[in-house]
Amino acid sequence: LEAADETAPQIKLPLPFTLKKQLVDDWESISQMDPHMLVTLPRKPTVSDVISEFLEFKAKRTSTAKQQHLTELLEGLRIYFDNSLPVILLYPQERQQFADITKQHPDVPVSKIYGAEHLLRLFTKLPHVLGKARLASVESAQLQTNLGEFLKYLQKNHATIFLKNYEEYTPLAEGGEASGGGGAAGASSSGNGKEASEGGEGKDSEDGAEDEEADGMDTEEAA
Repeated sequence: LEAADETAPQIKLPLPFTLKKQLVDDWESISQMDPHMLVTLPRKPTVSDVISEFLEFKAKRTSTAKQQHLTELLEGLRIYFDNSLPVILLYPQERQQFADITKQHPDVPVSKIYGAEHLLRLFTKLPHVLGKARLASVESAQLQTNLGEFLKYLQKNHATIFLKNYEEYTPLAEGGEASGGGGAAGASSSGNGKEASEGGEGKDSEDGAEDEEADGMDTEEAA
């Protein structure tokens, strides 16, 4: 890969604490629990749903020109999500589920199958990706502002956008169906990361888990 231009403006997308904790809980449920707990698929709302709802929310508060620019930006984000999900956004434990769900829905883009849990993972990759784009200072500032507003929207609507309970995944049987997105007897994982992100050492535990979470997905990218 081409190295980022150090003279170009760097995109910074700081995550609110609620979303950082979401990433930690997500990582713990999928990679640290035994059995592994996965996001139930198909998700509702999907990535496409979340983006559409955000655009509807902004349409009441934004000029026509700015709304058009925002729509184009988020459509680009959705397309990038469709292309990058199988490459850099899945943990090894999710590979079989991905193969099964895309077999069941072969003509459906993953942005209409997966939800905000996987979209949020993309935001941990975007600063590095956008650093290669050599954007002008004005473009960089606008992009950072728009994506930052989208992250605030995810934070504000966290309770309705993100899945509370992950489930143990049952692989798709030959000629059959998987048990939901994870299995009817799946256990709750909504509180699995609370101890790691609360109390005196919560922040340190969270930062360490975020690093391990990124490393886990990067292993797939290298493969």
